[in-house]
Amino acid sequence: MHLLAEQQNKPTDLLLSKESLSFPRQRRLLTREDFGHVFEKAFKAANGPFVVLARPNDKKHPRLGVILSKKKIPKAVARNRVRRLIRESFRKHLGLGGLDLIIMPKQGIDKLSNIELEKGLLQQWQHCIKWVKQRSSL
Repeated sequence: MHLLAEQQNKPTDLLLSKESLSFPRQRRLLTREDFGHVFEKAFKAANGPFVVLARPNDKKHPRLGVILSKKKIPKAVARNRVRRLIRESFRKHLGLGGLDLIIMPKQGIDKLSNIELEKGLLQQWQHCIKWVKQRSSL
């Protein structure tokens, strides 16, 4: 009862369900076969600081795979920051439909600010959504 009273005093836009903040297994590309399926026949978007490979899946929700190498991002702290930002952006843009997505950063991405990375990701998501709409209208 006390918890409910506290929640009523908070703005509703700050109350997020635990589901919206998680990154469950069904939203991830996990196996070699999952990644191979996307690499086989992928739509490629290489705008901004990321390369995104996308391919329709047989599910109703998008799945994400992230490939970050030590060669492109040498420091583990920077790799983890980029990975967190990618996952957070993906959770915010789940309107991508039934797509399997693989994101790979370009060289020098670790030098960009969080805002620049978020802009680049938003641009990629919009590009993928546009591609899906074009495919569905065919």
